[in-house]
Formats: sequence, structure tokens, C-alpha cells
Amino acid sequence: MVISTVLSVIAYDHPPEKLSVYLSNDGGSELTFYAMAEVARSSKFWLPFCRKFKVIPRSPEALFPHCCSPTWRAFQG
Repeated sequence: MVISTVLSVIAYDHPPEKLSVYLSNDGGSELTFYAMAEVARSSKFWLPFCRKFKVIPRSPEALFPHCCSPTWRAFQG
């Protein structure tokens, strides 16, 4: 969920100096930090790809729902 939300914000066609993203961590999971790091790394490749090939929506979760669902992850063990 974090990755999809942040990718959606990064994909806005808006001047970066006028946009701020704040991430709040309630201590529920250390994965939030790692999810943000993955977004930063993968968005450098994913977003230019989406713009070049006019992929909309740009959220991987919307394009690949089976691999992002809790049910699918449970079967992966």
C-alpha cells in the first residue's frame, strides 16, 4: 500500500519544489522504511517506462493485483 501511494504522488506532473511527502511511522512495522527505499530505487526506472509507453495507472498494485494481494502472498510461503 505504501509503495502504490508514494508512486502515485511521485507520478504527478507537478513541480517537485511545490510538493512535499511526509511519511508517518506508527511503529507497527519496520517495513515502512524499506518500502520507501524500494520506491525511491524503483521509481527511477518505473516512472520513465510508464511515461514512455503511456501506462496508466502507474501503480504496480493496480496493474498486477494478484501479486500484491495478501492471499497471493500467503501461497508464496
